[in-house]
Amino acid sequence: MSMCRSDIQAAGIQPSWFPFLARLMFENEPVTQDYLSKTLAIDKGTTARAINQLEQNGYVTRKPNPQNRRQNLVTATPKAIDITQQLLLTFEKSLKIFMEGFSKEERTTTLALMDRMINNAKKALYEEN
Repeated sequence: MSMCRSDIQAAGIQPSWFPFLARLMFENEPVTQDYLSKTLAIDKGTTARAINQLEQNGYVTRKPNPQNRRQNLVTATPKAIDITQQLLLTFEKSLKIFMEGFSKEERTTTLALMDRMINNAKKALYEEN
């Protein structure tokens, strides 16, 4: 991750912001902060702080949710989408380095096992709350 971390920092964003930016880019529509917390398995306070910082730096916008005025809908700005696309290319390069010498089957198995580990962590986090 350190090779990716330096690229993230060189882009002018905090490494902790990247999961939010990537999720917003893939959603491609406004989402609530609560949704971001749940899908990323990050507590609500940390999510709120990150969204505040992202908004202050021009990476996201927030607007009241017309269906529930107690919620804000968060959207990635074009600035965020551009930087996130660049950083995803960096992650792809890193993944190729990590998986060098792996067969297609080994790559598939490794990624599937990592997905299961992430899902187990999310499940455990949800059970605690």
